[in-house]
Amino acid sequence: MGQFLLNLGEFTKRAFLNGRIDLSQAEAIIDVINAKTEKEAKASIKQLSRRTIR
Repeated sequence: MGQFLLNLGEFTKRAFLNGRIDLSQAEAIIDVINAKTEKEAKASIKQLSRRTIR
């Protein structure tokens, strides 16, 4: 009943295509997802939060 699987990054892609986030925000989300260490993840989250505050 209207159910389907989404590909990885589908929510981010849809947000970008619908103008909810810009390219730099989408890239920051990818950085968070691909972070290998907690330190990298925290740095990416900090970078993302700086980009979202305008």
